[in-house]
Amino acid sequence: AGDTKEALKALRAPSDLEQAALRVQILLSMNRVDLAEQELSKMQGEDDDATLTQLATGWVLLANGGKKCKEAALIFQELMSKSVQSTMLLNAVAMSHMQMKQFNEAEKYLVEAQEKNDSDVDVLVNLVSCYCNLRKPEANIQATLDKLRQVAPDHALLAQLSACEATFDQVAAAQSASA
Repeated sequence: AGDTKEALKALRAPSDLEQAALRVQILLSMNRVDLAEQELSKMQGEDDDATLTQLATGWVLLANGGKKCKEAALIFQELMSKSVQSTMLLNAVAMSHMQMKQFNEAEKYLVEAQEKNDSDVDVLVNLVSCYCNLRKPEANIQATLDKLRQVAPDHALLAQLSACEATFDQVAAAQSASA
C-alpha cells in the first residue's frame, strides 16, 4: 500500500523513464487515468520504443478498458516475444483478455503464469476471478483461495470475502431464528 501522495511528491519531476513509469503506475493505482496518460505522453516523447514506455502504454490502455484492451494485449504479447514470458507480462495479457470477457483465453495465460510462480499474488487473485467467471468447480476456486491465504493472508480480496461470509452467516442466523 503506502502513501501514494508522498510517492508522487518524491517523483514530481522524473529524471528518467523508470521514474516516469513508476509515476504512471501510482497514478493508475489512484484511478487517475487522465494524469497517467499525460505522464505517458511525456515518456513517449522521450523514447516511444523503450520497453518501459511500451509497458506503461499497455497499463494505460488496460486502465481505459473497452476496445483499448485488445491493443494492450497485443503490446504485452509483443513485449513477451522480445524478452521473456514473465509472470507479470502473462498476467497483464490475461487481464486484457478478462477485460474483453475472453475468460478461457485469460485462463491459459494465468495458468502459465502460475506454473512459473505459484505464489504470485496478482496471478492468484486474477485466477480466482477468472474461475468465478468461467463457473469453474468450487474446488478450483477454493484451492486458489487457499494458496492466496498462504502467501498473502491480509490481502484485500480475502478480507472482503470474510466480511461477506460473516454478513451471510448473520443473515442466515437471523432467518433461521425467525422461522
